Amino acid sequence: MAVDDLHLESMHNFRDIAGRGYETTDGPMRRGRFFRANIVAPSDRDAEALRRIGLRTIVDLRRPEEVEKNPDHDVIGADYVHVDVLGESSSAA
Repeated sequence: MAVDDLHLESMHNFRDIAGRGYETTDGPMRRGRFFRANIVAPSDRDAEALRRIGLRTIVDLRRPEEVEKNPDHDVIGADYVHVDVLGESSSAA
């Protein structure tokens, strides 16, 4: 599945961070490596699409209160890591 063909109906704002391959001084960013979404809560169909693109790790950068209110869903084959980037210095960040 080409990254351009990936349209997830159940996950708002899911997209490739590299866009169409933003140019950098070292050449275009590699596509299909890092994605972003508001919350990871895919339908069964979209979860299968995430598996096909090889999603291996979900990094949740939200505050603990946000995670508790709207938790991400498990995606088969992907590890989940929560990093509270706005939190205490003792967080994983």
